[in-house]
Amino acid sequence: MKQVKKIIYTLSILLICLFNLPSIALSQCNLSTPSNLKVVGQPCTSVTISWNAVANATGYNVEENHGYKTSVSNNQATFEYDSNLAGNTYSFKVSAYSGNGCISKNSSLLFVNLCNINESAPANNRLPDALTGNYELKFSDEFNNNKVDASKWDTRMKWGSEIIINKEQQYYVDTQSDTQVGYDPFVFDGNNLKIKADVANNNIRNKIKNQKYVSGVLASKQNFKYGYYEMRAKLPAGSGMWPAFWLYYDYNIPNDLLREIDIMEFTGGDRTAIFNNFHYEQSAGSATTHGLNHRYVKATDFTSTYHTFGVEWTKDYVNGM
Repeated sequence: MKQVKKIIYTLSILLICLFNLPSIALSQCNLSTPSNLKVVGQPCTSVTISWNAVANATGYNVEENHGYKTSVSNNQATFEYDSNLAGNTYSFKVSAYSGNGCISKNSSLLFVNLCNINESAPANNRLPDALTGNYELKFSDEFNNNKVDASKWDTRMKWGSEIIINKEQQYYVDTQSDTQVGYDPFVFDGNNLKIKADVANNNIRNKIKNQKYVSGVLASKQNFKYGYYEMRAKLPAGSGMWPAFWLYYDYNIPNDLLREIDIMEFTGGDRTAIFNNFHYEQSAGSATTHGLNHRYVKATDFTSTYHTFGVEWTKDYVNGM
């Protein structure tokens, strides 16, 4: 089994104001959307992107990280970066325009990691070589639509949003059933999902157990036993953050031993360290025992670009990757 998730933790809103352009009806603006954005060569201190030319276009606007970058007359653009920015990820999108003021829709986002191509996609789109078993895909979600797929996900823990665990100060808003809160933590850009956390407005505190913050969680509707599970994510920085990717017991089974596999936990204060744990009870009602308690420290920044987190779970072992 393979579970794939992509999450991006940045969002900007760009407002474009057009002044002194000829009056034009929207129905007359029939420029095609630029497509097939790609990187030319190996991006490092110099990044060249190209796209399919649009008929009747006189030029193209290029945005970087949701902000205007430049305009070019042909279907290619090159940007220079300092060498100390290696490892940073930038997003690009392109719109076409014509001489009569017509502007096309924006292209899909292209993500470029300096000194590494296209970090938005899983490397080689294949399973790790260290896996021991033969697997076939049973569940996946690339989050390339515009809302949470209700056939795959619940927007709450199995025990509901009303139960606060781990003395957390956040309230997971169940957007599928809780319409009174009026907050949606799930933001889609067509290629990625961002799960937001915000300070709760005072006028909704009585609806969220008086918690200080609102955020979101996704739990698969389908249950799984054994296999390989994977997520690709860019993590948020900052003390107090606690994003996680984990498997937990079937809440509907009486006297379950509360087994839990924490594939990835990240506290945000140390950008170079992630944790994984295996929790279980020796018998129903006993104190939780940590089967594993590993800390992985990398010479990198988990908040600057995407990383893949995975675990292989068999009847004999749990192997984090």
